Amino acid sequence: MARDGSGQGEGKTSLGWQQPWDQACIVALDTKTGRERWKARRGLSRISHGVPAIWEHDGKAELISEAGDVVQGFSLETGERLWSSEVVGEGKVPSTVVGEGLVFTAGGYGGRETIKAFKLGGRGDLGTNNLAWEQKKGMPKVPSMLHLKPHLFAVTDAGQATCLKAGTGEIVWQERLGGHFSASPVAAEGHIYFVSDEGETTIIEASSDFKVLARNPLGEKVQATPAIAQGQIIIRTEKHLFCIGRE
Repeated sequence: MARDGSGQGEGKTSLGWQQPWDQACIVALDTKTGRERWKARRGLSRISHGVPAIWEHDGKAELISEAGDVVQGFSLETGERLWSSEVVGEGKVPSTVVGEGLVFTAGGYGGRETIKAFKLGGRGDLGTNNLAWEQKKGMPKVPSMLHLKPHLFAVTDAGQATCLKAGTGEIVWQERLGGHFSASPVAAEGHIYFVSDEGETTIIEASSDFKVLARNPLGEKVQATPAIAQGQIIIRTEKHLFCIGRE
């Protein structure tokens, strides 16, 4: 669990949001008791809204967490901060995505908006020494990205979908889906589901070729990311909860 904030209780509304602060923390809780197992600090940074990710390597697991200025790795056992790299952004929304030994981030402002990939496995304050690649086109500001080896998929708030080579950042294709997007794309059985704010789900093949398989309108506003379980897709709209699957 990551805790962020803006310092508004102290009357400093820009603290943490526009100005870096040092009060953000990551807390590990025991699932059986709810007791705190450890608390980690990430140092001076601005806030973010993304959830942490887990990277497993050589039998060990690291917690990967991003803020407005840094992306970092922590020991899953002790909370020790293992490494820290520099990113650009404030109030970042997309969650980090991990795959192929890389962590993918999206963020920035003032003409510095980019998708970045950092090599995992480093130690210490790395700056940008572990930056593998950077792509300035197709960066999402709200929806998280989706990694399906060997590709990375993203959709911008304005509905431009992008497929990149995860290892290099090279764009494979970019296409307009139509509509606006807050929900993150999800995948199942070789298909990717993009749900727009207008409530239309666009289903494409998860491949290097852009191929629309279906478009399903629900007629209600949607901003929540769909959930997939037991062969069904669950979509929360403004007024209803839909469960869609085979009969």
